[in-house]
Amino acid sequence: MRPNKTTKILILILLIILIAGCTPREIVSVGLEIAKEQVREEAKIREEIRNRYQKAIEIEPEEEIERELHEFLRPIFNSIFGEAKLIDITYTDLPAFGIKAFVPLLTYILPRLVSEDDITKIKASIEDKGYIAKKYESIEGSILLVFGRNGDPLFGVSTTINAQEILAGGSLSKTYIELLFFDDFEDYGLGQEAPFGYWKKKGGGRIEQVVEKNKKLGKVLSFKSLGEKFGVYIDKMWENYFLQFEAKGEDVFAYFKVTKTADAGYYLYSGWMSDIKVVKFSGKDEQVIASVKRTFDYKEWSVFLIKLVGSKISIYVNGVKMIDIVDDDPLLRVGGIGFGGEDWAYVNNVRVFKVK
Repeated sequence: MRPNKTTKILILILLIILIAGCTPREIVSVGLEIAKEQVREEAKIREEIRNRYQKAIEIEPEEEIERELHEFLRPIFNSIFGEAKLIDITYTDLPAFGIKAFVPLLTYILPRLVSEDDITKIKASIEDKGYIAKKYESIEGSILLVFGRNGDPLFGVSTTINAQEILAGGSLSKTYIELLFFDDFEDYGLGQEAPFGYWKKKGGGRIEQVVEKNKKLGKVLSFKSLGEKFGVYIDKMWENYFLQFEAKGEDVFAYFKVTKTADAGYYLYSGWMSDIKVVKFSGKDEQVIASVKRTFDYKEWSVFLIKLVGSKISIYVNGVKMIDIVDDDPLLRVGGIGFGGEDWAYVNNVRVFKVK
């Protein structure tokens, strides 16, 4: 553990008094202060780790591909760390793992920090269950372990020494996610107005450059007027799909199961002075069918995941399930997606996929 600023100052003072020829009693006194400060620092860090763990909200996987990986890894993590909490599930490709398909990425928070010995135990425990370590990288404390069978990488574990979280992604049975659509808006020109790409214009929208969720500059889909509540849409007839995207703004509208003419469907609304709502609409007629208190900062990027399976609508924000309802409407079993915003809203990294 690295000494904090106060400890460094005390060490410097000790060196000075040594050079100055101080008495042994004075040297011992300063040495004791350094030791006490180190103990206080370690206690403070342990308390912060404990509080962060206790405040973390544990979630449960719902899809088979998520449950399979979770039920395999969690007992291993629990045996090593005491108890690991699953706090987030997203879907992504994992090129660093050698996995090009879209798979679930699970985030676990631990009751203590990761050590080098823990990595050795994780590797041994997984290999004991018949998986082969296809890749083992350790670069400046960052660890990447990839496991597989019969030559194929299936899943991986990633963390950092002295971190409190572990990432695990992939699939035990090569059940991957079929990516139906992806757009990060980087292929369009700055200031370009809708329509562009697969996006059709409803009320309008444009491409802007902002600081993205990854803290880097990039292009996003932007809405900034009252007329853009329903800004753009894609007229696909998808069925049983997941919609995942990043968004922030005072009034964000995310549309799903939208008809070919974009005159009926559902939308998720997240507003700065409002709850999160799921609204069914047809033309100008609207009805709120679900509502829940917003618990995240609208000014910060959040990851939204909307799962649409049969008549069930499940909505997650930053890995936490916010809404879970059933709305069996025979006219809205398939449809496309869309986005909009009033005042200001940014949308990025839109993905539509389903489990194979």
